[in-house]
Amino acid sequence: MTTDNDTRAFLPLALGAGLIIAVIMAVAIAKETGWLDGGVAKRLIGVSIAAMLVLMGNYMPKAGFLHLFMDAPRKSLARADLMVGRILCLAGVVIMGVWAFAAIENAPLGAALIGLAAFFLALASWLMLKPTHSGEKP
Repeated sequence: MTTDNDTRAFLPLALGAGLIIAVIMAVAIAKETGWLDGGVAKRLIGVSIAAMLVLMGNYMPKAGFLHLFMDAPRKSLARADLMVGRILCLAGVVIMGVWAFAAIENAPLGAALIGLAAFFLALASWLMLKPTHSGEKP
């Protein structure tokens, strides 16, 4: 059963994600109606997806997502949440830069490689920081 604290932590995340999805839909509509060039629309959608990564990384430590999946002391889970959140935020900012400044033909590959590296780094850091059964760091 969720409490008010759990709901309050997820509300800004849901509102931010909804706003980013609305921006993506507006860009798609503007491209279809001819108001935006295809390359500009591609860049804006790439930056919007990277903004979603920053948003998720920002709210991961605040909402404490890992306590939903693991039965361990909250303090030990908070370390892992914080590190994963930092990695996702940094990756999102770098991906925004790639979409904004890289050549349009190279941006998708660069963003995908940075995203994959960030997720593997986040997984590795979580495996290093995850609590054991006793609640201590391995």
